[in-house]
Amino acid sequence: MKLRFHLLLAAAAAVSIGGCGRPDSPQPGAGTATTLTSNDGSLQIGYRGEPDPPKSGDNKVQVTIARTDGSPLTDAEVAVTYYMPAMPSMSMPEMRDTFSLSHQGSGAYSGPVRLSMGGTWQVTVAVTQNGESLGAGRFTIVAEE
Repeated sequence: MKLRFHLLLAAAAAVSIGGCGRPDSPQPGAGTATTLTSNDGSLQIGYRGEPDPPKSGDNKVQVTIARTDGSPLTDAEVAVTYYMPAMPSMSMPEMRDTFSLSHQGSGAYSGPVRLSMGGTWQVTVAVTQNGESLGAGRFTIVAEE
């Protein structure tokens, strides 16, 4: 029984320490933001929203973009699209909003976003450079009312 407790404690410590120092880990005082990561083969894309969980209304998004070698992508255009399919049974049309993010340095892009309602949203982070697509990350979030 004692051994099992120590193994669980060691595993919890390893998980806790494993997130430290990563560029996409929450900063002290930033709350318990969840980081979602996508690797589409050409880019590593991290997505983090505040508040976490997201809510209907105003939110803030931070996206980190890195090349596959881990070096930050600092000169891209980044847009985040939120999509919710139509729900005919509730007389609700499809919803789609796109927001441009500003580069903050070291491959971090951020900006305000507004979710029109709570529910499940499909999120696409599109990364372009000089008008050409470099890649995209796709995530699902659930916003509270």
